Amino acid sequence: MKQFLQIFLLVLVLSEVFTFLGGIFLFDFSANPYGAMAICSFLLSLVLYGFVVQSDRIEALEERLAALEKTQNSPD
Repeated sequence: MKQFLQIFLLVLVLSEVFTFLGGIFLFDFSANPYGAMAICSFLLSLVLYGFVVQSDRIEALEERLAALEKTQNSPD
């Protein structure tokens, strides 16, 4: 959860800076542009968090596979 919050804050800050520096003209969020960017940042954070979690799981799986191969190749 801590990692997700870090990703969310990073995406939120970058989105808000983008919006503040003129990105608002690309998206017509007339009612509440910063709230809309927070929602977009949340969705982007979910996607990025999914990739990070998958990466961690793949690395753990590779370590387990390497350990298994090591025990199979060692002489008895």
